[in-house]
Amino acid sequence: MAADPSLARARPDGVRTLLHMLADWPGHREGASELAAILVESGADVNAPFGGPQHDETPLHWAASADDVPLLDALVDLGADLEARGGTIAGGTALDDAVGYEQWAAATRLLERGATTSPWIVERAAGFPSVLDWVRSVSG
Repeated sequence: MAADPSLARARPDGVRTLLHMLADWPGHREGASELAAILVESGADVNAPFGGPQHDETPLHWAASADDVPLLDALVDLGADLEARGGTIAGGTALDDAVGYEQWAAATRLLERGATTSPWIVERAAGFPSVLDWVRSVSG
């Protein structure tokens, strides 16, 4: 990074940033949170959309889809937008992706971090107490 700061914004395959690659399935890479911080400090856009034609998911969407809570927390701490749209689940947020792919630890953490919910999430979360209890507490 010190020799070539443009690497932080690179898309080696033309569509994914290095942050996307870090968060890509199956996630849970050792040192991912620290590497994410280095990338963002070096100029990576924590909210960069995927560059392909199918969707505009951010690295946070991908961390949520992989149920990678430590990386999700790091991305939010680094400024990731909880409400960024563009997910593979109805063009929605990282929470929509987490619930749609049944990544309940990520869904719970996104709610704890302040993500907003929608009626379909309440319906989909039925049977998963940690998510459903949180949704009920914030939606009255």
